[in-house]
Amino acid sequence: MAFEAGPTSTSLAVTSFGIHGSISADDAVELWPEAAASRLTALKQRRADLHAAMPPFEDIHELAETKMRHANRIRQLLAPKSEGGFGLPELAPQVVAERRQLERVEAELTQLQSLKEVRTGRWNVAAQLERSITDWLLRGGHSRRLQHRAG
Repeated sequence: MAFEAGPTSTSLAVTSFGIHGSISADDAVELWPEAAASRLTALKQRRADLHAAMPPFEDIHELAETKMRHANRIRQLLAPKSEGGFGLPELAPQVVAERRQLERVEAELTQLQSLKEVRTGRWNVAAQLERSITDWLLRGGHSRRLQHRAG
């Protein structure tokens, strides 16, 4: 399940046009030419796509827990019987099998974490750009643009 941000809106009084009340980023974009509005819509979609491509937290968390279970099982197999373990040698088949599974999970976890790191960086850049544009719109950038076009 991907996180979807709710609509951004703020109260804005555009006194140069006599408009008072609440305006959202989507309302402000409607004042733009079609090409500019289309680019912002494409940017929003890119941000959403980049977020959806990130590995979910649950997958990473599950792998980390599996890694801990294998590491704990190896400790238990190697621990002396007097400490509640099985007292097996390092080369016992059970220990070797657990180590193989642990190595597989560690490799998968490392790959998933680095994939999340790379994709999070890309998503952050797109989200920051979208926020900057939206903030500019909501702080009156659209009204300045209209004043320039009317003048």
